[in-house]
Amino acid sequence: MKTSERVMRNIVKTYGKRRAAALVDRMESGESHQKIGDDYGVSRERVRQWKGHLTETTIRRVPEVSAVLGDDEGVSPELRSLVDDIVGTDLGFLSPEEAAAACKGLPGNARDVAQALLASSDAHGQAGNAGKAQACTALANRVRALIE
Repeated sequence: MKTSERVMRNIVKTYGKRRAAALVDRMESGESHQKIGDDYGVSRERVRQWKGHLTETTIRRVPEVSAVLGDDEGVSPELRSLVDDIVGTDLGFLSPEEAAAACKGLPGNARDVAQALLASSDAHGQAGNAGKAQACTALANRVRALIE
């Protein structure tokens, strides 16, 4: 029998299924260990131990930390897909490295990226590259949609 199962069975034996379920719900909701412990007649340390056995914690950095560090952890899938599309599109005026550098700070510099894409679209249009102009405009619109 796994430790988590043994711990849960002991809690059910002591408090009953209803209170045991409420205990887990309260732990999941983030209620303080002290308050839960007071209600169940145990220390906050015991509640912390139970929580360690009965719940899973996922640790992720918040987007603001990623922005400061300049990485893309915590970036939404939509934004990651957009950056991949910008970097992967042959814009003709930006190398893949330049495009990647321009996108590194998204969404912080999204307005600049959108303007660069629109400028690239205009240049392609004037050069008669309608397909590339449309691609740049579409990418710019996706950038703007993310920041509006």
